[in-house]
Amino acid sequence: SITRDIALVVDKTKAAGELEAIIAEAGGALLKEVHVFDLYEGEHMEAGKKSLAFSLKYFDPERTLTDEEVTKAHENVLQAVREKAGAVLRG
Repeated sequence: SITRDIALVVDKTKAAGELEAIIAEAGGALLKEVHVFDLYEGEHMEAGKKSLAFSLKYFDPERTLTDEEVTKAHENVLQAVREKAGAVLRG
């Protein structure tokens, strides 16, 4: 399996579960697990914003995934959270 972590800056009103659902859908069949491992609100954050970090596990029981496949699925995820949740990738 291949794990990728992402940190997203979103409005404080956005629920982690909502983002999780968007990520799970966008990741497709290769994305097996998504979970939040960090929530940050406070200094260094824009007013009204929070940062949520997610760990994404990509896996195919039938075969070994190529880096290219995972990158493609991961790019779909990033595009989806930007478009559907207005999320910004945290550096």
